Amino acid sequence: MSQWFEESLCMTWSRGVSLERVAAIFGSGIDTGRRLDFIDATIQGFEAREIAGEACTAIVGELGEWVVTIEPDGYRGSDVEIWSALSADDQAIAFLCGFNVYKLDYVVASERVTNLSLWDSVHRSGIDPHRLDPFLHDLSLDDEFSVKVSALTICERLTGERLDSEWLTKKHRWLLWEDLDSFSP
Repeated sequence: MSQWFEESLCMTWSRGVSLERVAAIFGSGIDTGRRLDFIDATIQGFEAREIAGEACTAIVGELGEWVVTIEPDGYRGSDVEIWSALSADDQAIAFLCGFNVYKLDYVVASERVTNLSLWDSVHRSGIDPHRLDPFLHDLSLDDEFSVKVSALTICERLTGERLDSEWLTKKHRWLLWEDLDSFSP
């Protein structure tokens, strides 16, 4: 799966919150009806970034009981305000990969339970820094590729859901949180 994610990205899993609420938390306006798969969302996201000067797009879709948000070349889901709101009624997982940062936050009821800094070894913090230890066995953190694989494995173990190529090739709601008058995808 990690071969899909060659660039920097932020992936957020939220449970106990609707897809509409997730879109609102990310700052996206009303649903325009625009649906893209991961590849098209990545292309459109890079074009929107060129206009806005920063990452401002994502795709969001349901996966079992979870709502998954993927920001190609983005980082918004890793912001404390975002994951705090996403987890207010249940829990959220935010994985940021790139920008020389590889971290995974596990958040319950707006509290950062565990923050894992993933690179070569695992550095932990949070109110219960070892909560995810049972999910870390047999993981490799040797390089960027293995860190991405490991982060996806942790998410799968925590959620019981597998993000696969079928989900990534399916069309999901495309979020845009900047008003880009000149952007016409």
